[in-house]
Order: sequence, then C-alpha cells, then structure tokens
Amino acid sequence: LILTLCLIATVSSGSTTPGLELSDITYSSYYTFVSPSASGPKAGTISFTVANNRTDDPIECKGVNSNPFANFYGSTVYDCITSGKEEEKANAEDCHVCWTDSMSFSFDTTVAGTRNLTVNMIWTCADEGVYSLSAWSLLNFSCEKWTCTNNLWSLETNLLYSNTTTVCAPTKLSFSISDVKVVK
Repeated sequence: LILTLCLIATVSSGSTTPGLELSDITYSSYYTFVSPSASGPKAGTISFTVANNRTDDPIECKGVNSNPFANFYGSTVYDCITSGKEEEKANAEDCHVCWTDSMSFSFDTTVAGTRNLTVNMIWTCADEGVYSLSAWSLLNFSCEKWTCTNNLWSLETNLLYSNTTTVCAPTKLSFSISDVKVVK
C-alpha cells in the first residue's frame, strides 16, 4: 500500500523542472471624484489561480487596494492561499512528495499602461529539499476603460463629479524554467 501511494505521489508531483501556470488572471479598478479636484472612493483588484508542476496544491491569489487612482504599488506584497497538504507532509518520509510552503506576489501599475506582476513561491520536496522561485512578467490585458462625468454636478448638489472604471478580460500566463529564478 505504501509503494502504491509513493508511486501515485511521485507521478502527480510532475516534472523535476519547475514551471508556473497562472490562470483566470482578472484585473479591474475604479476611482471617483467628488468634485473636479477632490478624489473620492477608489479600488483596484487583481486575482488569479496558480499551478506549479512540482506540486498539486491549489493556490489562490488576490490583491485589493484603495490607493490614489486605484494604482497598485510594487512595494506591497500580497500573500496567496495555499492548501497546506498536511496529509502529504505527514507521509513525506515514505516517498517523494512536494508541497507549497508559501506564495506571494506584488503588482505594479504606477506607470501608465504597464502592469508588472512579480510572483514568489517556496515549496518543499521531501527527498530533495526546499526550493524558492521568483519570476516577473508584464501582463498584457485586453481592457476597457471608461469615464462618466456628471454634467449636473455643482457644489450644492453633493453628487459625484466623475467615475472612471477599468475592466480587463481574464488572461493567463505561463512561466517556463527559462523565465524563473529557482534556488534550492
């Protein structure tokens, strides 16, 4: 029975060459002005799912901000949610098993028209050791951006002056071994 479990775990852990697949990458933002010169509510959101071919852990990543003009700053790090794979860790002495220890990302939209995504991941393979991966890419979204201006706005009305919204179609991104920096 242990031999069968080890064989299944070894096959499912994939290639020894790491690669990342990011899917369902979505990005949107909005910001409002309560007057021609005063900013109001704003928010930016990015989310995606990650698959590392060395682990079978489902990884969900999401970042939300309320920065001016809904910009993401590359200095902010967002932690992703990993499954932990506690059962596989408990059986790690018996066979080759890999699991994700942590995953995080940063996203930078401060340069107009540029969306830079950096991902960092740490995973462990029971019979090999701990790996650290870092990769970045400029995301190429297909986006729609529109601004609505309230022509009825005046100081007395207490209405919003404008709202700008950006919505991007979901995309995906693959990092091959030549695109990533892996340290053991």
